[in-house]
Amino acid sequence: MKTNGDEKETHLAETAVTYALGVFCQLVNPYVSGVDHHKKGFMKDFFDAVLEGDILSNPPSRHHRNRKPGKTTITAGVWAGINETDLTRFYNGSKKIPSWKATEFYQHLDVSEVERLCSDISVDALADFQKELIKANIKVSDISELPSATGKWLLSVLKANADGRDILVDGIGFQPEFDMFENLPLASGHISNGKLHLGRSSVPWKTYPIPPDKPDDHLEKTYLTQMQAAYADHLHKPINCSDDLPQTCRPEYAKQREYFYDAEGMRRNLRDVIENGEQEFDALKVDLYDGICDICASDYADGLLRMRATLSQAAGFPLSGSAIAQFPSMIKAAEKKGLCHMLVNDHKLEWVQGNA
Repeated sequence: MKTNGDEKETHLAETAVTYALGVFCQLVNPYVSGVDHHKKGFMKDFFDAVLEGDILSNPPSRHHRNRKPGKTTITAGVWAGINETDLTRFYNGSKKIPSWKATEFYQHLDVSEVERLCSDISVDALADFQKELIKANIKVSDISELPSATGKWLLSVLKANADGRDILVDGIGFQPEFDMFENLPLASGHISNGKLHLGRSSVPWKTYPIPPDKPDDHLEKTYLTQMQAAYADHLHKPINCSDDLPQTCRPEYAKQREYFYDAEGMRRNLRDVIENGEQEFDALKVDLYDGICDICASDYADGLLRMRATLSQAAGFPLSGSAIAQFPSMIKAAEKKGLCHMLVNDHKLEWVQGNA
């Protein structure tokens, strides 16, 4: 367990805290390794680690765009638009994170990364951590559940702040439910009112990400290269980016990126809220591949026609490889088309041979 000279300030029992994010940060700070343990440094390092990378690719919020930056305004990174001096106030719990920033954080929080950071804590330190959680009125009987509890706690804090509330100040009860999506029939799940419901439990179902203006090479390079090759094959001219396309083709190209991010958003949500969610998602991809591979392998005049035929087949293909395929309103035509582009990323599908 890493600590420093500020340890006394970071312990919940020794610090007067008002807002829940401050309680969270002060409690977690001494137990997480690989971050700066000073107040501002922790706020920067920790949230850099637990927020998904595409938060930096998204256009700035309306609040950020309309707000004239001050001398201490942070202009880059996950805290862009926030005054540098407020980071200490957020950490101390004396100021609530503004709802527009909490919304950004809530929509991009990678709960699995919070769990990973907490999973690195030693067994002895976990026992101490468990005692500190009890002081925050969060009861976790099994030490092995502490990382999951921490991730769900932060998600709950950010959700309340995004709604302009605070789970401490407004008395919103929080107690992690670890059997939420375990040992329950997945086929009973459904999505409504922005939540995934399973049994008697429900969790927020995050809005799917919007494609960034500049494609994320880490996520998109392979399938976009194939799609550009398909358009080049169809148009008989080099296509290296969307700007090379004629205006008539650009809406279709942009729509394919939306489909990809619909599928990516579904993957992230399943990973974060369902036990073995990543495996269930992979099972969907395998099932879809089996239903469309013959269509993709057929003869076509060019790669774009192959892509369109395959996507059309995917949109109407009844998935059954995972119980989550039965969730009403989850896996629509858009998500299935997005899965096709993921299969291209996985080198399972190819619109133009030799252009991966």
